[in-house]
Amino acid sequence: MDFIIADANKKDLCFLDDSASLDFDVGSSDDFQFSIVLNDFDPEAHIEGNILYNLGTEYGGVFDNPEISTRDNKITLTGDTFRGMLKKKYIEPSKGADYYTVSGELNTCIKTLVNKVFTNVLFRVSDKNTNVSVKNFQFDRYCNLLDGINKMLASKSYRLSIKAVRIEDDFFVELSATPIVDYSDDIEFSQDSDIQFKIKRVTNKYNYMIALGKGELKDRQVLYFYCDKAGNVSSVAAIPQGDKVKVYLYDNSSTEDLKGDAIKKFAEINSVDEYSMTIKDDMELELGDIVGGRDYITGMTIVQPITRKIIKYSNKKQSISYEIGGKGNA
Repeated sequence: MDFIIADANKKDLCFLDDSASLDFDVGSSDDFQFSIVLNDFDPEAHIEGNILYNLGTEYGGVFDNPEISTRDNKITLTGDTFRGMLKKKYIEPSKGADYYTVSGELNTCIKTLVNKVFTNVLFRVSDKNTNVSVKNFQFDRYCNLLDGINKMLASKSYRLSIKAVRIEDDFFVELSATPIVDYSDDIEFSQDSDIQFKIKRVTNKYNYMIALGKGELKDRQVLYFYCDKAGNVSSVAAIPQGDKVKVYLYDNSSTEDLKGDAIKKFAEINSVDEYSMTIKDDMELELGDIVGGRDYITGMTIVQPITRKIIKYSNKKQSISYEIGGKGNA
C-alpha cells in the first residue's frame, strides 16, 4: 500500500516514511492516527492541514492535532478520514420546510448534497448514471451528511464508495453510489477459511414499554408498545401477563412526539447481537457489503453487513479487521 502526503493545495510532497505507522477507523469514529520517529520529521510534510491518501481507496484524510513525545521519540498526528469529514457537515431543512427532500438519480442527488456544503476542491461526485433514482426522499432533520447519504442509498440497496483519484496533476476524492454486494451466498467464512470471528448473541431484551409523556397524574399521556424479535415496534392496548414479558419504563414529559421518541428509545435500549471478524489481508471488503459466516462447533451462523473496518499499517505491513452488524444495528 503506497501512501502519499500532499499539501493543502493537493500538491504531492512525498511517500509515506518507512518508520511510519498508521491506524484507520472506517465506519465508527472515522478518524486516523499517523506516527513517525522524531528523526524522520519533515516540517513541510508532517504538519496539520496536509492530506494523506492512498490511490484507489478511501484510506486517507487531513492531518491535525500534532503531538510530540520525546519519551517515545515520535510525533503523532491525528485527523478525520475522508468519510469522517462528511460527518461534520449537516443536511438542514429548506427554509420554511420541516424536512429536506431530494428526487433524482442517485449520484446527482449526492452531488446536490455535497455541493451545498463543500467547495468542490477536494470532494467530487461521479458523473456516472446509475439508472437508479429516488423520489422525494426525506432526510431526518439535521442529520449529518454521511448518515443522510448512507440512508438514502440504503433505501435502494446501494452504498457510498469513496476513493482517492489522480488524473494527471489533478488529485481529488471521488464519491459515488455503488450497489451493495451480498457475498453470503457465494462465500461462507469459517475457521477453515483461516478467518477469526466473534459472535455475541443477546437474548435478554425488553419486549414491552410503558411510555409516559406530558401531563400530570391521571391526566398524563400513557402509551404501550411491543417490540418483536426483529425489532419492529407496534402500539398495544396494555401490557400482558407472562413470565417472558420484560417491560421498560420510558419517562419523557417534554416530548412533542411520544410515540416517535419511544420507538427510537426501544432501538437504543435493546442491546443487539455483536459481531467482529478478522479476514486475511488479501481480501478487501467494503462498508455495506454483506458477508456470511459459520462456526462449525456451535452451529452459529451470521449474515450481516460490514459496518466497520480497522486498518493498521506498520513497517510496510498491513492488517485489516472487520466488524459486521454490531451495536446499533438491529
